[in-house]
Amino acid sequence: TITMSVDLYYIPDSYDTQLLLSVLEYLKIEYKPIAVEYEEDKLPEELSRYMVTPKLPAIMHEGFGVGGVKPIIRYLVQDKDIKDQFYPNDDLKKRSSIDAYIEHDQMVYRFNFIPLLKAYEKDSKIFKRDGFRSDEIQELYDKANTSLDVFTEILYRNEGDFILGDQVTLADFCYFYTTKEVIDKFKIDLGKYEEIQRFYSSVENLVKES
Repeated sequence: TITMSVDLYYIPDSYDTQLLLSVLEYLKIEYKPIAVEYEEDKLPEELSRYMVTPKLPAIMHEGFGVGGVKPIIRYLVQDKDIKDQFYPNDDLKKRSSIDAYIEHDQMVYRFNFIPLLKAYEKDSKIFKRDGFRSDEIQELYDKANTSLDVFTEILYRNEGDFILGDQVTLADFCYFYTTKEVIDKFKIDLGKYEEIQRFYSSVENLVKES
């Protein structure tokens, strides 16, 4: 176990929080959890000073603060010189490949779900009416399905249970939680996405074991 004094500020139940906690557990990084209700709630002044805007989850470590899942992970991996292939500090090529997929998850894969997620935040009840979808909502679902099709192609091309083959990486956790949020909120059936279904089950098992 890697022992360090890390104060972790987070919003309970958010998918970013779930992602970060899973990564910290997987890498066996100890932390002190501090739950807050809002982005601006109870953030210490020394933490806010390091951030362009209040961004949770965030950490304070040895007088340094940083917010956002990816910056936190990159900082901790570098600080503790973690060489695990999950997000290697000693393999520039492997890490660059992982970063490229993380960027795709954020800028393309998740981006295509944002209109659907915003519609859910505005009125979640419209997604609970069995068999009913307005033309506008159906269009958002179609865009989401297109994104799932693209992810299927990525998995099919790379083979193996994970994005980069048989070795799980940070990119897998990122895609997993993006997919999980969509499945949880919109009950999208992965039955016709066999590659994603296999990937999802593989990462889910690792998350449960962490």
